[in-house]
Amino acid sequence: MAIPLGLSGRSSMDLERMRQATLQLIARARANHRDAVHAMAGSVFHRLAPLTSDRGQLVGRAF
Repeated sequence: MAIPLGLSGRSSMDLERMRQATLQLIARARANHRDAVHAMAGSVFHRLAPLTSDRGQLVGRAF
């Protein structure tokens, strides 16, 4: 699963809700699956966390 985040023009309240939703998705992902977190800010693509099954790495890099 890849979690895409759109960061352009978001308020701090929007970012906090997005952060919480992302953390919930990571927590619910199956242990043997590899997941990634990506973000778009303006026209720039960022890979925040590459495909990994390490939940700690995903959480640590999500925001």
